[in-house]
Amino acid sequence: MKALCRWALGQDGVLHVTAETDPEGSASQNILKTCGFTEYKRDETIWWRL
Repeated sequence: MKALCRWALGQDGVLHVTAETDPEGSASQNILKTCGFTEYKRDETIWWRL
């Protein structure tokens, strides 16, 4: 995940990477947090931004 994010952010015009998780998806959320993502929106799902 970290390598994918580094690659994406290195592309021209890419300002952030976003991800979506289920509120019950704690394992996925932990991976995103470890990679530096922060939560920016929560409703039926949780949205994350790096």
